[in-house]
Amino acid sequence: MFGDLLLVQCGRFIKYQKVDKTLFDEFFSDKDKFTNLHIDFDKTVEISKIWSTKLPNVLQIVAKDNVKDIFMILTWDFKKNIEVSML
Repeated sequence: MFGDLLLVQCGRFIKYQKVDKTLFDEFFSDKDKFTNLHIDFDKTVEISKIWSTKLPNVLQIVAKDNVKDIFMILTWDFKKNIEVSML
């Protein structure tokens, strides 16, 4: 949980949803289902950390490609489902 944002991470995949009362309703509709993060990580990428920022719905994702030995830090706006710059 990051504020009112619920993240579910499994390996290189992340799904998310805004938390409100409909999340716990008995009649959970299709429109309330989790959204896929629009990042297509390679199979060799491992997400190691997810950090909050001072901006609502914006988090930083720390990942590493274990084959290419590349370290990545992405700043992601989960409301717009896009990468953002913190500059």
